[in-house]
This record gives sequence, C-alpha cells and structure tokens, in this order.
Amino acid sequence: MRPAIWTTVAAAAASISLALGMRQTFGLFLLPLSAEAGISPAVLGTAVAIHNLVWGLSQPVTGALADRHGAGKVMATGALLLALGVGLPALWTSAPAILIGIGLLTGMGVSCCGTGAALAAVGRAVPPERRGEMIGLASAGGSLGQAAMVPLAQSLIGGVGAIATLGILGLSLLVILPISRAIEWQAPRRVPGHQATGLAGLPDLARKALADRDFALLTAGFFACGFQLAFLTMHLPSHLTICGLPAGLGAMALMTVGLFNIPGSWLCGRVSNSCSRSARWRSSMPCGRWRSPASPLPRRAMPARSSSPR
Repeated sequence: MRPAIWTTVAAAAASISLALGMRQTFGLFLLPLSAEAGISPAVLGTAVAIHNLVWGLSQPVTGALADRHGAGKVMATGALLLALGVGLPALWTSAPAILIGIGLLTGMGVSCCGTGAALAAVGRAVPPERRGEMIGLASAGGSLGQAAMVPLAQSLIGGVGAIATLGILGLSLLVILPISRAIEWQAPRRVPGHQATGLAGLPDLARKALADRDFALLTAGFFACGFQLAFLTMHLPSHLTICGLPAGLGAMALMTVGLFNIPGSWLCGRVSNSCSRSARWRSSMPCGRWRSPASPLPRRAMPARSSSPR
C-alpha cells in the first residue's frame, strides 16, 4: 500500500487514542474531585452520562459534516471542543463547569475525533480487500490511549492533584490539531451515481440502516458493550478505593483492558477480511459452471473480488 495510506491509518489511531483515552480517565477523578473541590461524585457521574448521550446523538451529525467537508476538519474542531471541555473544570471548578465541559463539550468533541469520523476516513482511503484489517489496526492503535493515558492520569492526580491534571489533559488534546491534517483534510470524492444525503437525509438513512439485520445486530452489540464499559471505567477505580484497595489498582485494571483490546481489535479485523473473502467465494460457487460472455474461463476460475465490503 502507498505510504499515504499508512499515514492516514497512523493518524486515525493517534486521534482515537487521545480522544478515547481521555474519556477513559473520567472515573479516576470521581473521589479526588470530591476531596479537593467538594464536587459530589453524583455531579461527575451525571456529566459522564450526558457525555455518552451527546457522543452518541451527535455522531450522525458529525459524520454528515465529515462527508461534506472532510474528516480532518471535523476532527480539528473536535480537538478544540475536547480541550475546552476538559480545561473548563480546571479553570472554573464547579458543578456547572463539569456538566457543561465534561458533559456537553467533550461529548461533541469525542464524536468528532473518535472512531466514527476517523475510521470512516480510513475505510475510504484503503483498498476494499484490506479495509477490515486496516480499520482493526487503527482501532488497535486507539486502544493505546486507554493503556497509556489512564496510568498517566492516575500518576498526575497523585502528584499535582485532580484539578491540575484536568488542565494538563486538556492541553495534551490539542495534539490532535496537527494530526487531523493527515486525515482527509479535503472533502471525500463523490462516488459516481451516489450523492451524500446531508443532515436533512439522516432520518431516512437511519430507517434504512436499522432495517438491515446486520446493522441492527451490530448496533445492539455496541449498546451492550458501551453500557458495561462505561459503567466499568467510571465506577471501578472509586469502588476499589472505597473497598480499601490501592488507588492505582483501578487504573491498572483499566490499562489492562486497553492492552488486551489491541490484539483483539487487530485480530477481529483480520478475521473480518477472511470471512468476507470466504462469503464471496461461497456466493460464487452456485454459478461455478456459468460462463461469462466476456470471458472464456469458468466462473469458479476467476478470483473472487469485490469493490465494496459486505
């Protein structure tokens, strides 16, 4: 593959790593913010709940904007939203700042910089036969964020305090700005015969997507995964601390989850490529004796290739 494709994959992995790695640290602040600034754990828990809802609801909008203007510009905007959302509670430590910053602004920021826009750009950049593997590789690289940022945040909280750590994390998220220049800065090329639906076409597009069984099952799977993962990352560190275990144990557990997600994401991408080729080969078998008018070869002798993934 061309070096530009590898650059896109690496940039997507870096953006996902920073955006998702940051949101995995929220649970580490539950008790420290209460001790330092008197912020009730219920306030931060509510903010993270708002964050997850805003993240999910805004992804179709940010996806449509990425189709129109390019994923890179959307991700650059998301970097500013993330930095502002995490930095706001550090500058103005209060319940409203946490609800607005961590709840609203970081939710929109992650929808811009997270898996949606970045992986879509990777899917458009790579050849169809390598698409599953490269998307899995970018996702695996994104897991480095959880593996690296969670113990880093825990160490900073212990050293400089929770409020200062929020400021440091907010500044670090600005690194996504130069990274976004390497990911589809211009609007993607239009496929002949296909037109982007835009924001006005999202309701109809959602109905068509949910009518597809595979998409509906995938969405249900993400719902189950997201529920348990959000609960685990938010409440496990404080629960272990309340039980008298070391404060760093929760961070170590979350880091382990991120580390094991790296080979898992890559392996699932490889398996998806193999399954797609196998499915295409099986679908061609009933026509094995049919001869194409344009080719003297039997159909079974022709390589099973597809211009788009299943």
